[in-house]
Amino acid sequence: MTRDKVFKLIDEERIRQENFYKEGRFRQEMHTVGAEIALIHEYVHKTQSKWSDTFGDEEALKEIVKVAALCVRALENHK
Repeated sequence: MTRDKVFKLIDEERIRQENFYKEGRFRQEMHTVGAEIALIHEYVHKTQSKWSDTFGDEEALKEIVKVAALCVRALENHK
């Protein structure tokens, strides 16, 4: 997969995450950097579980996109 396609996937995930807030599914609040890191860590753990539970890469790769989007969000919020 090209870098452009990877960045497009991450951007699409960020839009999906932002829509959760717009739809009221999650409270939108500014997290501390530490809270952002904790959330990223939680999703990394979920990614490991997806991989080990399915013994495959496809589901884990989908979760990696979510992790990358959360990292982007942390930078958006704090840089």
